[in-house]
Amino acid sequence: MKLNWKLFAPLVVAILVWLIGAPEGLSANSWIYVSIFAGLVVGLILEPMPPAFYRYHCSYCIYVV
Repeated sequence: MKLNWKLFAPLVVAILVWLIGAPEGLSANSWIYVSIFAGLVVGLILEPMPPAFYRYHCSYCIYVV
């Protein structure tokens, strides 16, 4: 089974943005939302799965946070 790099790119981008750390003046919780949004944008651009998948799962991530 071949792994598709497009499946992991949104997760990698979201984690990298989160690890960079929040800039001064922005709360840590706000930075988590920024990282989720960055992963969402990458997922929508690369489209390894249908866009509705990202909408529902990112909404769930925001609900959990």
